[in-house]
Amino acid sequence: MREVKEFPAWRVSGFLGLLLLLLTLFWLLWAGAGLFREGELFYLGHLALALLASLLLSAGLFTVQPNEAVALVFLGRYVGSVREEGFHLANPLAQRKRVSLRVHNFTSDKLKVNDAQGNPIEIAAVVVWRVVDSAKALFQVESYPFVCYLIAPPPPSSEAPGCG
Repeated sequence: MREVKEFPAWRVSGFLGLLLLLLTLFWLLWAGAGLFREGELFYLGHLALALLASLLLSAGLFTVQPNEAVALVFLGRYVGSVREEGFHLANPLAQRKRVSLRVHNFTSDKLKVNDAQGNPIEIAAVVVWRVVDSAKALFQVESYPFVCYLIAPPPPSSEAPGCG
């Protein structure tokens, strides 16, 4: 299994994509009006191409919220991540997977143990974590939030470590 590391995906501003989408919609209207007026196959070809272009452009537009990353997967292969918040245009055929980069908390259950003198005490752990590499979080582990629960097990002995 090869290790996947995060790298920036190809993308352009979503506003440029929106401008291109508006141009293709005008092209679509022009071709539809020409086909309606004159009924020539020339306009039918333009209509089909304009429709395809507008569908592809609209499928490629997406937003990234603050403290979020979007990993792009094209035909089963990781092609990069977008971390910059805002409006973007990327490969319209790529699947987009969102990953939260926010800080998460996990509080373990209380556990009754004895200290070195035999006094009973209760201990618990608070684990604070966040995703640093979106590609590793998505493709190196089965479920990255669940990993946090696995790394906070109770102490192996009945004596609290560091007490006494």
